Amino acid sequence: LRMCEELSIPWLAWAWTNDYCELRQMSENGNLNSLTSYGNVIVNDPQFGLAGHAEKTPYMLNDFSCLLTAIKKQSAVENAFHIINNDGNISLLILKNGDVTVCDVYGRQSTNGRYDKNDVVELDRTGMMIISHMDEKGIRVTKKIIR
Repeated sequence: LRMCEELSIPWLAWAWTNDYCELRQMSENGNLNSLTSYGNVIVNDPQFGLAGHAEKTPYMLNDFSCLLTAIKKQSAVENAFHIINNDGNISLLILKNGDVTVCDVYGRQSTNGRYDKNDVVELDRTGMMIISHMDEKGIRVTKKIIR
Protein backbone atom coordinates (compact mmCIF):
# COMPACT_ATOMS: atom_id res chain seq x y z
CA LEU A 1 0.00 0.00 0.00
CA ARG A 2 2.90 2.34 0.63
CA MET A 3 4.11 1.66 -2.94
CA CYS A 4 0.61 2.38 -4.31
CA GLU A 5 0.61 5.72 -2.50
CA GLU A 6 4.13 6.52 -3.74
CA LEU A 7 3.18 5.75 -7.37
CA SER A 8 -0.25 7.43 -7.11
CA ILE A 9 -2.06 4.17 -7.83
CA PRO A 10 -5.52 4.04 -6.23
CA TRP A 11 -6.42 1.01 -4.15
CA LEU A 12 -9.41 -0.36 -2.28
CA ALA A 13 -9.26 -2.57 0.80
CA TRP A 14 -12.79 -3.09 2.02
CA ALA A 15 -15.18 -6.02 1.98
CA TRP A 16 -18.80 -5.19 2.74
CA THR A 17 -19.48 -8.74 3.86
CA ASN A 18 -17.70 -11.06 6.24
CA ASP A 19 -15.14 -13.04 4.22
CA TYR A 20 -14.52 -15.41 7.15
CA CYS A 21 -10.81 -14.56 7.39
CA GLU A 22 -10.20 -13.04 10.80
CA LEU A 23 -6.86 -11.51 9.74
CA ARG A 24 -8.55 -9.48 6.97
CA GLN A 25 -11.49 -8.20 8.99
CA MET A 26 -11.47 -4.43 8.91
CA SER A 27 -14.07 -3.99 11.63
CA GLU A 28 -15.76 -5.99 14.33
CA ASN A 29 -19.27 -5.43 12.97
CA GLY A 30 -18.93 -3.78 9.55
CA ASN A 31 -18.97 -0.23 10.93
CA LEU A 32 -16.21 2.35 10.87
CA ASN A 33 -16.55 2.91 14.63
CA SER A 34 -15.39 -0.63 15.48
CA LEU A 35 -12.15 -1.07 13.49
CA THR A 36 -9.88 -4.03 14.12
CA SER A 37 -6.13 -3.41 14.38
CA TYR A 38 -5.83 -4.22 10.65
CA GLY A 39 -8.73 -1.89 9.84
CA ASN A 40 -7.16 0.85 11.92
CA VAL A 41 -3.95 0.61 9.85
CA ILE A 42 -5.89 0.70 6.55
CA VAL A 43 -7.94 3.71 7.64
CA ASN A 44 -5.57 5.71 9.85
CA ASP A 45 -1.97 5.00 8.77
CA PRO A 46 -0.35 8.43 8.19
CA GLN A 47 1.52 7.30 5.05
CA PHE A 48 -1.32 5.65 3.13
CA GLY A 49 -4.46 5.44 5.27
CA LEU A 50 -7.86 6.14 3.78
CA ALA A 51 -8.60 8.91 6.27
CA GLY A 52 -5.77 11.09 4.99
CA HIS A 53 -5.39 9.93 1.39
CA ALA A 54 -8.72 8.75 0.00
CA GLU A 55 -10.07 10.55 -3.05
CA LYS A 56 -13.57 10.77 -4.40
CA THR A 57 -14.12 8.79 -7.56
CA PRO A 58 -14.60 10.59 -10.89
CA TYR A 59 -18.24 9.43 -10.70
CA MET A 60 -18.73 11.31 -7.43
CA LEU A 61 -16.80 14.36 -8.64
CA ASN A 62 -19.02 14.52 -11.73
CA ASP A 63 -22.30 14.75 -9.77
CA PHE A 64 -22.90 10.98 -10.01
CA SER A 65 -23.14 10.89 -13.79
CA CYS A 66 -21.60 8.52 -16.34
CA LEU A 67 -18.15 7.32 -15.31
CA LEU A 68 -16.62 7.60 -18.79
CA THR A 69 -17.77 11.23 -18.99
CA ALA A 70 -16.26 11.87 -15.57
CA ILE A 71 -12.93 10.37 -16.61
CA LYS A 72 -12.86 12.48 -19.77
CA LYS A 73 -13.58 15.70 -17.85
CA GLN A 74 -11.03 14.96 -15.15
CA SER A 75 -8.35 14.09 -17.71
CA ALA A 76 -9.10 17.21 -19.76
CA VAL A 77 -8.66 19.43 -16.71
CA GLU A 78 -5.18 18.05 -16.21
CA ASN A 79 -4.38 18.79 -19.88
CA ALA A 80 -2.27 15.66 -20.41
CA PHE A 81 -4.54 13.45 -22.51
CA HIS A 82 -8.16 12.70 -23.32
CA ILE A 83 -9.51 9.17 -23.07
CA ILE A 84 -11.66 8.50 -26.13
CA ASN A 85 -14.20 5.67 -26.40
CA ASN A 86 -15.24 5.04 -29.98
CA ASP A 87 -17.68 2.10 -29.96
CA GLY A 88 -15.58 0.20 -27.44
CA ASN A 89 -12.22 1.06 -29.02
CA ILE A 90 -10.26 3.06 -26.47
CA SER A 91 -7.56 5.52 -27.49
CA LEU A 92 -5.71 8.46 -26.02
CA LEU A 93 -5.54 11.89 -27.61
CA ILE A 94 -2.28 13.41 -26.39
CA LEU A 95 -2.71 17.05 -25.33
CA LYS A 96 0.89 17.73 -24.28
CA ASN A 97 4.20 16.40 -25.58
CA GLY A 98 5.46 13.74 -23.22
CA ASP A 99 6.28 10.15 -22.38
CA VAL A 100 3.33 7.75 -22.24
CA THR A 101 3.34 4.33 -20.63
CA VAL A 102 0.37 1.96 -20.60
CA CYS A 103 0.61 -1.22 -18.55
CA ASP A 104 -1.63 -3.76 -16.87
CA VAL A 105 -1.84 -4.31 -13.11
CA TYR A 106 1.12 -6.70 -13.31
CA GLY A 107 3.35 -4.03 -14.88
CA ARG A 108 3.36 -5.56 -18.38
CA GLN A 109 3.70 -2.67 -20.81
CA SER A 110 1.67 -2.49 -23.99
CA THR A 111 2.70 1.09 -24.85
CA ASN A 112 5.84 2.96 -23.93
CA GLY A 113 7.12 5.92 -25.89
CA ARG A 114 7.36 9.61 -26.54
CA TYR A 115 4.30 11.25 -28.10
CA ASP A 116 3.60 14.73 -29.36
CA LYS A 117 0.54 16.92 -28.95
CA ASN A 118 -2.41 15.65 -31.08
CA ASP A 119 -0.94 12.14 -31.47
CA VAL A 120 -3.50 9.36 -31.03
CA VAL A 121 -2.44 6.25 -29.11
CA GLU A 122 -4.62 3.17 -29.64
CA LEU A 123 -5.06 0.98 -26.54
CA ASP A 124 -5.25 -2.66 -27.57
CA ARG A 125 -5.15 -4.26 -24.14
CA THR A 126 -8.31 -5.30 -22.29
CA GLY A 127 -8.90 -5.35 -18.55
CA MET A 128 -7.53 -2.74 -16.18
CA MET A 129 -4.89 -0.44 -17.63
CA ILE A 130 -2.71 2.10 -15.88
CA ILE A 131 -1.90 5.06 -18.11
CA SER A 132 0.97 7.34 -17.16
CA HIS A 133 1.93 10.57 -18.94
CA MET A 134 4.94 12.68 -17.98
CA ASP A 135 5.26 16.02 -19.73
CA GLU A 136 8.43 17.96 -20.52
CA LYS A 137 8.29 19.72 -17.13
CA GLY A 138 8.28 16.37 -15.30
CA ILE A 139 4.61 16.58 -14.28
CA ARG A 140 3.12 13.09 -14.19
CA VAL A 141 -0.57 12.24 -14.64
CA THR A 142 -1.61 8.66 -13.94
CA LYS A 143 -5.05 7.25 -14.67
CA LYS A 144 -6.54 3.82 -14.28
CA ILE A 145 -9.23 2.62 -16.69
CA ILE A 146 -11.05 -0.66 -17.18
CA ARG A 147 -11.86 -1.82 -20.67
